[in-house]
Amino acid sequence: MSSAPEVEVTAGQIARPSPSIAPQDRAIKAVSLVRRSGLSALPVVEEGRIVGIVGERDLFAGMAAGLEAFRGLRVEDVMTRELMVLADSSGLGVVLHAFQQAGLKVLPVVDASGRCRGVLTRADVMAALAGTIMPPSIGGLATPVGVHLHSVTARGGVGDLGLLLTGATILALFGVATVLLRAVALLVDTFVPNLHIFALIASRDIPATEA
Repeated sequence: MSSAPEVEVTAGQIARPSPSIAPQDRAIKAVSLVRRSGLSALPVVEEGRIVGIVGERDLFAGMAAGLEAFRGLRVEDVMTRELMVLADSSGLGVVLHAFQQAGLKVLPVVDASGRCRGVLTRADVMAALAGTIMPPSIGGLATPVGVHLHSVTARGGVGDLGLLLTGATILALFGVATVLLRAVALLVDTFVPNLHIFALIASRDIPATEA
């Protein structure tokens, strides 16, 4: 029997990027975005904050009055305003309960300030519970001013200045190494032939031994 993974997985760690749409956009644009994204619903975002969600069900309902009328509708005319959102720190137990309560295939994920971090689907939650997807690994890079941390979707630690200084340091060390290698090659070219000549002269000066 499958069990939840031992590592605590949060909504923010497995949230997937999602295109967003504004309330003032045409509903017909939402149709195109939903199709291209492969998601059944998209967050409606205004000034970085979620104000609703628009999905296949909303768009189908909007088309009930006819295609011509639908072309004149905006997203705010058809979107669902009352929705449940997931905090990015929510564990899988909370996420599972939220999906069961909402009855939706897609739920938005927000950070502590209420800004959209992406979305979660029911398939994402099932995969996380089954242990087939895990939080992304975090890589690190030591720089002259600290450690730069990064994952697929997030960055932390020192910023771009640290990366720039690291690149400049590596380039400078490469230049020094190149100069040293050229100097060694020059010394070899200068002294090795002379050593060969000295060896020949020394061999001539050694008297032959009698048999």
